[in-house]
Amino acid sequence: MSLNLPITQDPLMSTSKTLLEEADRKNQKTDKNYIIVGGVNLVLQSPNGTYYKISVDNSGNLSASTITNI
Repeated sequence: MSLNLPITQDPLMSTSKTLLEEADRKNQKTDKNYIIVGGVNLVLQSPNGTYYKISVDNSGNLSASTITNI
């Protein structure tokens, strides 16, 4: 899904359009798979507030470890 913003010659509108499109690309989409690579961690918070880093090894085994620094 992408934004279908109109093309404009107005410099202010053009800048606004660019900023909106950049912000939209950073948002998570519900209709898209996400691949996380290279130094980025998947961190989940449990109902009790504890944070867990999720990892996968080369065999596809998942593990969770508690983290205190986010």
